[in-house]
Amino acid sequence: MSEIQQTSDILVLGATGFVGQMTAKYLIQHSQKYLFTLGLAARSVDKLKQQLLEKDLYARKLVTVEVDLKKREDVERAVRSTRVIINCVGPYWPSGTPVVACVIRFFI
Repeated sequence: MSEIQQTSDILVLGATGFVGQMTAKYLIQHSQKYLFTLGLAARSVDKLKQQLLEKDLYARKLVTVEVDLKKREDVERAVRSTRVIINCVGPYWPSGTPVVACVIRFFI
């Protein structure tokens, strides 16, 4: 298996939803935003980029990632490419379970 390169320090899953948008906005505007690389993930990168442009939040370098939580390989790629995952995909129990399982498998 080839080594997966880290693409972000923090990755927000579900960045197009209400909670994901608020979390992304907070991190994009954070006073120490230049100390970390921010990744935003959603099922549709096009929708994500459109929302960022509409809210004038596409100002700094962002890593955008397409992740479908129903696809194990997408979740594994996302988990292995970052240091911190913030899961904003609801409903939280069913959506968070594959992410937590993947984190346990790779990092514990």
